Amino acid sequence: MRREWRRYAILIAVAMASGLGEARAAAPTDLKATFRSGQVFITWKEVAGAKEYLVYRDTRKLRAATLDAKHLVAKVPQGSSRNMGLEDIAKGKKLKSTDPPFTITRNVVEPISDDAVGQARQLGADQGVVVLTTHRNGRYYYAVTAGGDRTLGAPNTAGPVDEKVETPEPLLIWQAKTKFARVYFQYRDLDDWNDSMSNIYAFPYWVGVKQNHRPGGRTKSLRVYLGGYYGPIGGANFARYNDVTIRTHEAGCWWWGFSSTYQYNRKTYHHGSGSPKPDKGPMKNYVQARYIDFVRWLVKQPYYSIDPEWVHTFGGSMGGVGSLLMLMDYPDVFAYGEAKVPPTNMLETKWQWLRNCEAKFGGAANDALKVDFHGPDAARLRGKWGDITVHEFLNLEKRMKRLEGEELPFIWMGSAGRDRSVNWPAQGRGMYPLLDMTRRAWSGGLKGGAGHHALGGDGGGLKFPRQLRTIRRNQSFPAFSNVSGNPKLPLPAQPENKFYQFNSQFKWSSSTYAVSGVKEQIDTPERYEIVISSSAGDQTADVTPRRLQRFRLRSGGKYLMLNTDVNDKAKVIQSQTVTADRFALVTFKEFAVKANGSRLIVTPAR
Repeated sequence: MRREWRRYAILIAVAMASGLGEARAAAPTDLKATFRSGQVFITWKEVAGAKEYLVYRDTRKLRAATLDAKHLVAKVPQGSSRNMGLEDIAKGKKLKSTDPPFTITRNVVEPISDDAVGQARQLGADQGVVVLTTHRNGRYYYAVTAGGDRTLGAPNTAGPVDEKVETPEPLLIWQAKTKFARVYFQYRDLDDWNDSMSNIYAFPYWVGVKQNHRPGGRTKSLRVYLGGYYGPIGGANFARYNDVTIRTHEAGCWWWGFSSTYQYNRKTYHHGSGSPKPDKGPMKNYVQARYIDFVRWLVKQPYYSIDPEWVHTFGGSMGGVGSLLMLMDYPDVFAYGEAKVPPTNMLETKWQWLRNCEAKFGGAANDALKVDFHGPDAARLRGKWGDITVHEFLNLEKRMKRLEGEELPFIWMGSAGRDRSVNWPAQGRGMYPLLDMTRRAWSGGLKGGAGHHALGGDGGGLKFPRQLRTIRRNQSFPAFSNVSGNPKLPLPAQPENKFYQFNSQFKWSSSTYAVSGVKEQIDTPERYEIVISSSAGDQTADVTPRRLQRFRLRSGGKYLMLNTDVNDKAKVIQSQTVTADRFALVTFKEFAVKANGSRLIVTPAR
């Protein structure tokens, strides 16, 4: 992290001036500096025996007099072409099925073209590298020295480099022979990154499309995959289940982040229960933010033809909590999300992985450790959550209660009653009453006799509504609470060997899903209509319209809510006049949902 390098700059300067510190090594050679989409890629040939390199930048040619703290921009260790994440992929054979084989284990600075098959050339073991993000337009000169050496010459200087502030784009570093899968590589901004975590700041992303993929209009759905612990990348030569799927490689940080100031052991890729507890903060959502940045970039790429309204999360276990965190913190990105066996309280209860979480986020009772945020959404998230401790923030049950008035994507959540990894009832049991109480649009439930791995791809027997995967971000949906046909809440701490199923019996009309012959929603400034049916016979439920698009509710305003026949709106079955609450929400109490459909109509009361 560049702030840390600057902190040591004065000490380095004093040591160099006095002849102390590392013995002088020869100057590095073959220095190259190349600007590409908001970042400058600097490489050099390392010096045998050197321990570190000092990187300087100025708007004029660097001289011995300007090799000082003011112009020092990076301190880079020997062996900086190494990437422990890529090494881990190779060691664990996480991309073993790729054709041609993906064998990159070191950093890459030159991408391949979109038409190329195979992989990019990785840096050599004797090459040094640093990638800096540009924060001010200009023409810059660079110099790299080894330790206390102050030699300057053509071999270790470069420039001028014309740079401008732009959003950095990832590098394409591998493409399948089928051309239906790619791996991209993205460097993060060292000005706001703690690279002591896993000793890296550059990350791979596998993106696959189906074998019938043809670029065209924006009609494709995107699955954002979040793997279970420790989050390995996976992927092969095409996408199997979704139009477009994206996966990245994690280091067991629970798809959220880590400390921005604590120095983790750089020799360790993923820190476990035996690692020290960081005692310095704040904790930042580095992992979450980097993934979101890549998703937003990917959605804009014409080749993938992604409908920005049709993006969803998919994860289990560690990926399940990652999915919930994404939906809660970046609701503007997703239409819906799936969370299987997710932990819902990571630091404020005893469970199997508590000590593992503490290795990333600090002691469970450490009130000095606060949260902070990374990336373009940092200010928004800081304004909402910047006042709380990390152990409060990672208690998703507490946060869900605070989010009652916020519009979130539709949530599918499933738990397992015999789970000894994400331990029931410590994890999950507290979330279900909150989803109901806060009038959240959700479905899912508990498989009482199941273990951790029993939910499978589509819920392992927990009903997984087909409609779920038709939901778009620009559609509204109803939230169902106090449902007559649902199990009693809270769920039992020792559940029976049966399914406890919530809300999966309901369907609602939209522009992408027909119910009782109706395939539309009316969502205008003056009127809201939707058709709802139950596949489990007639039921009653409190129904709250959520994620309204054009129909705007005003807190304190009065609204007429009608339940009518599907085809005859004049045939009123139920009628309620409701005052919008402090969250500007209205709820139709005990709405009668018919098996053959009921129409909900909401208008301002006259």
